[in-house]
Amino acid sequence: CPLRALEQYANYRVRLAAGRWPAARRLPAAKRETARQQAVEAITAAIGDLDLLCRRIPTVERLSLLGGAFKRLAQIEGDGERRQQALSGMAEQYGLAYARRRDAYAFTNRVAAMLLADRGMVAVDAENRGKLLGELDGLQQEVARRNADDPNFWDGASLADLALTRLLLNAAGPARQRDASFGDAATAVIEAYRDAAARAASPRELASLAENIAFLSELWSARDKALQQLFQSIAESLQ
Repeated sequence: CPLRALEQYANYRVRLAAGRWPAARRLPAAKRETARQQAVEAITAAIGDLDLLCRRIPTVERLSLLGGAFKRLAQIEGDGERRQQALSGMAEQYGLAYARRRDAYAFTNRVAAMLLADRGMVAVDAENRGKLLGELDGLQQEVARRNADDPNFWDGASLADLALTRLLLNAAGPARQRDASFGDAATAVIEAYRDAAARAASPRELASLAENIAFLSELWSARDKALQQLFQSIAESLQ
């Protein structure tokens, strides 16, 4: 069978396991932990298959699917070393995908993983933050030009994700930087997601935005009330 069939088979196994987890979280503790282990085992097996493909014949698509598998694994793993390892794997694979093709999707996922893996304190210091913001500027200009010529859902979604990523990077910086501009930036981010949602051609496209916001909300610090409120507002705008 074609290799694409193998990569998509692994991808759908990951999606199936991750899709069952929200309902499993409402089970009693013992059953919930059993369901967690089953989901982790299913995703880990799929990661092994995707990793084999990426080591032998890497493509941007396969590297992104592998990054996405680590992303879903991080959501299911409890907060601790295993989750940090999954986030590190997510950052690495999306970074490899981005190195092959400058793409807002890989970039924003990589930055999110970096911020979450180290709580924004190690992987994204002042120097790295400046470099990432410079890359973000270039991507934002490129996607905006393309979207102006041919407005479409995916470019609109990329612009929204880039705007949110800029806010997350600034949130990891000095507190005074957030205080000065957070409100206006948050409003612009919500509007960007509303604009993207208005162009969604299918429920799956809309779900892709909602899933990413749910991931960020779940793994970002609950003590960061301002960002948690923003995640909630974005989620509501996508309903």
